[in-house]
Amino acid sequence: MDGTLVPTRDHTIAEQSKNYRYSTDHQVPIDADTRLIVTVGQPVPGNRNDCKAWEMSGAKDAVGRTTVIADGGYRGTGLVVPHRRERGQAELPAWKEEHNTSHRKVRARVEHAFARMKGWMILRDCRLKGAGVHHAMLGIARLHCSFAVHQRDWRSDPAWQLGESVGPERQAAERPPEEVGQQGPVPEDTTLHDLRHFYASVLIKNGATPKQVQMRLGHAKPSTLQV
Repeated sequence: MDGTLVPTRDHTIAEQSKNYRYSTDHQVPIDADTRLIVTVGQPVPGNRNDCKAWEMSGAKDAVGRTTVIADGGYRGTGLVVPHRRERGQAELPAWKEEHNTSHRKVRARVEHAFARMKGWMILRDCRLKGAGVHHAMLGIARLHCSFAVHQRDWRSDPAWQLGESVGPERQAAERPPEEVGQQGPVPEDTTLHDLRHFYASVLIKNGATPKQVQMRLGHAKPSTLQV
């Protein structure tokens, strides 16, 4: 579990943050075993600390009673965080150091997910208004999960399916397997081209113009879009 900052031009939802830009904070828990994104929290102003963002975004309600590992910024939230030295303590006991080592290895997985998601230009400078940045995050999270499902044999596991919208409701966790299965896995013949058009559909649905989508996806002309 961790949060990431997305530079956002809409100053009604973004605030200046530690990256010295107007940004929104997005809380993203992943499954530590499959490395698939579980949910994407609603965006909060980038100047909120992780403890506040964890609650405000709906991520806390989404994961429910699941054991969640996070970094030291979530201290006091009930999440599993690294051990730290007490006042006057020179070093941690060996067993705590071992815990912290394994903890770091697990925490690194969410950073890897962020790195792949930030490969999309829209998450390096989002110009969408209102909920557009959230839907962009959702669309890219779906792409991330789709690629992961194709790379590994997880197609029969419904846990990778993201809910249609993200909020306090725990859609992915509470839907019965047979209901999730009706949506079907990603088709075997799905290509990167198909996923790009799916992403274009998400952008168009949430207010982006064909010209903006053309610039994001690198099409030669707006008429190339088929949404």
